[in-house]
Amino acid sequence: MRRLRPAVPFLLAVAAFLLAALAAYGAREARRIDAELRRSDAAFRVEPSRPGLWDVDTKAPGVENVLGVDDDVGYRRAARRFFVLRAAVPDPFGSARRASRADAQLALAGVQESSAPRRAKSKAANFEGVLVLEDAIGDQRNGPALLRGSMDHFRRAIRLDPANQEAPYNLELLLMLLQPERQKLAARYGVSMRGRDIAGAAALGKGHGY
Repeated sequence: MRRLRPAVPFLLAVAAFLLAALAAYGAREARRIDAELRRSDAAFRVEPSRPGLWDVDTKAPGVENVLGVDDDVGYRRAARRFFVLRAAVPDPFGSARRASRADAQLALAGVQESSAPRRAKSKAANFEGVLVLEDAIGDQRNGPALLRGSMDHFRRAIRLDPANQEAPYNLELLLMLLQPERQKLAARYGVSMRGRDIAGAAALGKGHGY
């Protein structure tokens, strides 16, 4: 064992060098990934349906997990499905639209079950509420149950992120549209109403709709 002692400082130095090199490489990959996400975000604003957005590829093991890249990309792709679908005006209740809506709902539900930040989960829940509401409008048989499901999604979005202004706005708007049952629904979802106005808006926070 005495013969190995002189080699210990050398081995420690090598280990320190390798760790420093790995850290530097990981930091470089993190910057590259962040730049790619920013480029794709900018491209999305111009052309949401552009292929190849947020295609992040890294050779640094574990970097994506450490940075939460998978969750970020998952949210972005799910949100893109929502916006592209909402922009497709023709035949909103056709079979192709329903299939695309189901795919978008599945992606948004996946975001809510992931380890994404609560803010992203809240947005995903709000988007899903909008899609379920669209389902309700086109489905006379299951419409009432779907409407309740839509309100549940909006309420979940509010719980996940009280700063999300769109979800309470959508919930209030939906309650106002359901005039015959608005008092019952308002009591269930904790929104107080006075006459034609919704008094609970201040507590929930006004939003900008969807």
